[in-house]
Amino acid sequence: MRSISKISILLIAILFAQFSWANDSREYRKIRVDNYQIAVDADPAWDWRVTWKNGNRVFVYATPEFYYPPANISVLHFPNEEMPKNALDMRAYSLGVIESVAKKYGVEPPIRGVSLKRRGVLLGYEVDLSVESKESKDIKIFIARTSEGDVMSLIAETLPGKISHLEPAITRSWENIIFLKKDS
Repeated sequence: MRSISKISILLIAILFAQFSWANDSREYRKIRVDNYQIAVDADPAWDWRVTWKNGNRVFVYATPEFYYPPANISVLHFPNEEMPKNALDMRAYSLGVIESVAKKYGVEPPIRGVSLKRRGVLLGYEVDLSVESKESKDIKIFIARTSEGDVMSLIAETLPGKISHLEPAITRSWENIIFLKKDS
């Protein structure tokens, strides 16, 4: 009886190890947008496009049609806007932008739960919010300073209560942003 339980435990451990490994090794595509490259899940392949909003190029990518939970992620890079280097000024700047974005979703200040986060070459402030409106949703807002010192805004949207389900895809994407040399 004792050897059966050891074998059972070993099999369960192997299954968890395989699931964990597969979860961390999902393939992604590297897509170039202006002077940066971003990773987007390739299996299943997420849809993506580049659009314009208020004179800025926006990289938008979304889950495939039958993926659950459905999600949209937008990335705006502001190469001509410099993020303050000083920690207090950087926080104040980021909170101002986060509050401005949150207002567009109908969330009024004060915004709670904002935290400092490093995602690859990006350093900034991030918050998860639940939007209660005619179209309820969860959003993640990340306002970051790039390795070049300028500003990047990353926003993920999904169904209520599902933002944590997207975290692995968000992590793969946002932590694999690379800024390219201007002449490449």
